[in-house]
Amino acid sequence: RNRVLGFLQEQVGNNNRPYVTYYNSHAGGKKVSTGFAWCAVFAWCGIDQCATLLGKRNPVSPCCHVSEIANQARKKGALKNAFTSGYVPKKGDLFTTSTVKSPGTGGRLHIGFVESVETDGKGKVTKVHTIEGNFNWENAYPTSTKVSRSVWTIGKRRYGALLCEYIDIEKLFS
Repeated sequence: RNRVLGFLQEQVGNNNRPYVTYYNSHAGGKKVSTGFAWCAVFAWCGIDQCATLLGKRNPVSPCCHVSEIANQARKKGALKNAFTSGYVPKKGDLFTTSTVKSPGTGGRLHIGFVESVETDGKGKVTKVHTIEGNFNWENAYPTSTKVSRSVWTIGKRRYGALLCEYIDIEKLFS
C-alpha cells in the first residue's frame, strides 16, 4: 500500500494527458480523447500501476466509466457500501460517488483513491482524504483539471454527489 500511495502522491498536479495516453496505448484498442471526463481513466491507470508494482495482472479490464470499474470490483467481492458495510477504507483503496447511497450497477459519477481516513471515537469513518483525477469541477471542463487532493465528508453532498462506496484494493487483486 505504501508503494501504491507513493506513486499516487507523485501524480498530484498532473493533467489528463499522461493517463489518456497510457490508457490509449494499453487498453487493447479502446480509445478516449483528452476532452473525456477522465477520473475513471486515472483510476484504471492507477490500478494498472498497482498491478505492475505487485508483479500481477490488472484485475480490471480496460474501461473508462466509473460503474464499469465498480461492477468488476463487485464481482470480486471488493465493492463495499460506505453507509452499510462497516468497512474502513485503507490507503490505496478506491472510492466512488453517486447521487444515491446505493447506486446498484450504475449511476456512479466519480472515482478516485483513498489517501487516508478520519474516524470518530467509535471507529466510524467521518472523512476520507483522496487523490483524484478530473476533480477540479469548478473549472467546468475536464481538460483543464488536474490530479488533486480532496476531502470527502461522509453523508455530505459535494457537487450533488455523496461518497457512496469503497473498493478494497487487496480484495480486488485476490
